[in-house]
Amino acid sequence: MPTTLTIPLTTLTAGNDIQTAAQPVGSFTAYQFAINRNVGATPLDTLTGPAIEMHVDWSFDGGSTWPNSDAQTINGGVVRDKLGNEILVSQFGSTFLNGATHVRARVHPIQTATVSGSLTLSP
Repeated sequence: MPTTLTIPLTTLTAGNDIQTAAQPVGSFTAYQFAINRNVGATPLDTLTGPAIEMHVDWSFDGGSTWPNSDAQTINGGVVRDKLGNEILVSQFGSTFLNGATHVRARVHPIQTATVSGSLTLSP
């Protein structure tokens, strides 16, 4: 059964990260990290250029250190699909690294931005 960790609606200033609590990997094999683009006082859709970095951090020692992460840089501005519909969520996912014991999601703002989102772990 999937487990979801939440990033609450928050306005972040450049360089001040927010992260979920560390979650044991256990029997989970995959993740999906999603950030809402059009929320709050300073939504990603109103920004220009690189706005945030989305990270999924890995620990191999029970959460004491976080030496690895999967990451994507998310640009500001309205994003549209091939049909012209606005994309409201930026997301990516993958499978867990071998040997990972814990995982967490982290948002690193490059500029002030308001975000909310979730990290969903699946068996």
